[in-house]
Parts: sequence; structure tokens; C-alpha cells
Amino acid sequence: MSFNFFEKNNIAKNIGFIIFFWALIRVVVYIIIDFSNIYGGDSGYYISSGIDIIDRITSLNSSELIVQSTYRPPLYSVFTGLLVSISDDPLFIFVSHSIIYLLFSIFCYILLRKKNEKLALFSAIVIAFSPSDAMYNSSILSENIATPLLVSSSLLFALSKNYKSYFISGTIVGLAVLVRDIYILLPFLFALTGLLYKKPVKYLVIYLCGFMMIVTPWIIRNINLEHNSGMYISKGIMWPNIWAGTWIRDYRDTIDASINKVPEKALNTFSPHISKNDFFEIWNDRVNNENIFKDVTVNYFSNNPLKVLEAWVSRYHLLWLGTRSDLLFFNYKRYSNTWYVIKSSLYLINTLIILFSVLGMYLTIISKHKTLLLLMPVIFYNALIYIPLYNIETRYTQPVYPILLMFAVFFILNVKKYYKKSKTAKYEI
Repeated sequence: MSFNFFEKNNIAKNIGFIIFFWALIRVVVYIIIDFSNIYGGDSGYYISSGIDIIDRITSLNSSELIVQSTYRPPLYSVFTGLLVSISDDPLFIFVSHSIIYLLFSIFCYILLRKKNEKLALFSAIVIAFSPSDAMYNSSILSENIATPLLVSSSLLFALSKNYKSYFISGTIVGLAVLVRDIYILLPFLFALTGLLYKKPVKYLVIYLCGFMMIVTPWIIRNINLEHNSGMYISKGIMWPNIWAGTWIRDYRDTIDASINKVPEKALNTFSPHISKNDFFEIWNDRVNNENIFKDVTVNYFSNNPLKVLEAWVSRYHLLWLGTRSDLLFFNYKRYSNTWYVIKSSLYLINTLIILFSVLGMYLTIISKHKTLLLLMPVIFYNALIYIPLYNIETRYTQPVYPILLMFAVFFILNVKKYYKKSKTAKYEI
């Protein structure tokens, strides 16, 4: 009897392939990444706030749990606090993140194989083998759990057929919001999409109930914070980000309080114009000055809409195109030949993935395949929600990267059939 690589009873062997490619790319990452530099950037915040939250929980002093010790969503901080309480060794952090990503890759395979074994296996392999995700696993960044949570919830929503699955999907997306609250409106977009695709209303209500059960305590907590923006998400972050988005165009437009650096065009958004010293007095306490940035943003946009739109358009590509390694350090001298080879390879890989995923979405639309169509809302949401924000790093689109990989795989598996225009061809899903 011949061996069929894609028979469903080969699940154990197929998971073995997923594990092999998962391990292979992480060996490469271990060789090229400088693990002594994983604590830069946002890592310090996650470690300090995580340890603080864990200390408050273990002290059993419930009155201190609402102290304004953290302004970002707490879940990744708590996760990081738990990790570093066990060990702060960079290799331990890398292995812990990587194991979560392996389980996530296998979960994607198990879910998708219900529709098509070939699409499921190849998607899971490329997700497990993704260089950018493997590199992020080496750092303390929220994408390490935001990505598995967001994609798992989206897949469950697309494939759910009962109350339990919809409820679990809702709770998981709620957890994703507690990692990155930029996704707080996403469940409502999914619910609207579900209505358009005639999913039972009772299931969509269950989905939203699961979501609200998770995020409501966080929202209530934020309502009780002083000087919040009124959106009741992360205090001190939203309006400063939107304000920065009105003038930032590329990586050179940065604010550095340590050297008293702020671009003149940033100061020009204030009316009347303010000095650097006055600006940094506001900026250094922006957590409590969010309403100032709100007023400045609204006023500047009202008077200079074309300038703001130009800023949005000029930097938008930076969210998607790049090496997806901007925050990482390599074991090779910067601008050396090896460094250039690595960076160029990463840029090429990412560019091809983006291109193939766009083509895959096109094939999905014309072939009207419901499962992949139901994954599109999270891509469109991510594509639109960051437009007014200052974020110019590819890591802000990393949480939807596995879904892009699924569309890229769908394109590769079906492009030949599409161009042959075979009347009997069936798409791989």
C-alpha cells in the first residue's frame, strides 16, 4: 500500500514535520541573534510592571492591585513577570516563547485539517518555520503571545459550529485585547462579518459575551483612573500616539527626552508654538496630560488635514515592508557582509510573503471560499487601525502574520489551477 503524505491518519507524522521545521529555524535564530541584547526597548517595561503585578498578587493585598502601576494591557506583563520569576536567562525566555509558538502552529494544523489536509499542513509548517516569529521569540515583546491568541481566536471563529467554540473564540480574542488593546473593536467587526455570512445570531452573541467577560474588568479599572482619555483603554497612550501620527513620516522623526531632541515639525503642531522645554514638561508626564495631546491633535488635524494625510500615506508601507528584525541585534558587525546578507534575505522573504498573501486574498475572493474569507476581517482591521497612529515598525502587523502566511500558501497551492482556468479545478480548502 502506497504512503499518502496527506492522508488524515498521518497526523502524528505531519506534526513531526511541523516540529522539525520549528526546531530548524530556531537553531538558525540561536546562531545569528545576539541574546545579550534582548532586554532593550519595551522589554524593561514588561519586566518591571510584570514583577510589580506579581508582587502585588502574591502579597494578597487586593487594595494595591488597582494602583496605577501599569497603563498598558496587563496580560503580557503578567506572563513576563511569571517567566522572569522562574528565570531571567535569555535562553529560557527564547525556549518558553518558542514552545508556545510550536503549540500554536500545531493548533493551526489541527483546526485547518478539518477543511483540507494539504492547506493545513503546509500552512502549519510555514508558520512554524517563520523567521520573523522565531526571532521575536528571542525577545521580550508582546507579539509573542498576541500573535497566537489573535490568530487562534480568528481561526476558531471562522470554523466554529457550536456555542462552545464561539464562546472560546470570544474569550481568546478578549485575552488578545489584554495583550494589545488596539484590537478592542475587532470582535465587533467579526460579529458584523458573521451576520453578513449568515452565522446564527445566537452564536455571535455568545462570542461577544465571551469577549466582554474577559475585557470588562479591565475597562472598568481604566474608567476609574484619573485623567484618562475617555476611551477607557490604556491610559496615556492613545492620544500621544495619534498626535505623533499627525507629523511622523519615517524613522528619523523621533523624540528623545534624554538629549532634549524633538523635531521642529512636532512643536509646530501646537498652537501657539511652544518651546522644547515646555514640550518636554508635557511629554515627560504624558500619562497625565493625555487630554492636552487630544486637543492639539484635533486642532492640528482640523487646520491641516492634507499635511496629516500626507504623513499617514508616506509612512504606511513601513508597517508591512521591511526585515521584521528592527528591534533585534545580530551576532555580526553592523554593515558587515554577513549582516547585509541576513538583512537582505529577511527583507526578500517578507516581501514575497506580503506579495503572495495579497494574491492569495485575491484568489480567495474570486473563489468565494468561506473559511479564508472569514479570516480577512482581522487583516483589514490591522491594515486600517494603525493608519492614524505613529507606529512605523513591522512588528505592529506581526500578530496577523500567520494569517498572511495562510493566504500565501493558498496562493501557491492554487495559482496553477487558476491560470489554467480549469472548470473542474477545486481550490485547496
